[in-house]
Parts: sequence; C-alpha cells; structure tokens
Amino acid sequence: ALRWPTHSVDTDPSTSLFGFDVPVDVLTFNRSEHIALKSAPAARDFFLALRSNRPNHTISVAAHSMGNVLMMETLR
Repeated sequence: ALRWPTHSVDTDPSTSLFGFDVPVDVLTFNRSEHIALKSAPAARDFFLALRSNRPNHTISVAAHSMGNVLMMETLR
C-alpha cells in the first residue's frame, strides 16, 4: 500500500482565505494535488523496486480520490 500526506478538513480546519470564508475543500484540494504530484517519483521508485523483486508477477493498482492523481503522474 502507498500512503502520502494530504490535506483535509481534519488537518486544515481553517476556512479563511484573504479574510473571506471559503469551503475547506477549496483550500485543501490544490495543496493536496501538489503533494500527490510531488510524491509520484517515490511511487515510481516503489513500483520499479517491486518489479525487480517480482519480475514474473502482475502488478495491479487501485486508486481512490487523490490517489488517481498520484497514479497518473507515476505512470506518466
């Protein structure tokens, strides 16, 4: 399993942006997407190591939510 830090209403409860109240997901999505994109090289290295350790096995991936951003960047 792969895990990486991401932002949510639990980790970033602030709802103020330049003095205006905004939904928390507006504040956390872009930062979380940035983290997912920056995590892709480590995910790539993980899968390459997995492939070298198990060359005859199939690697399957299931992703959810921001994990899809991570996987698309990793596969790219």
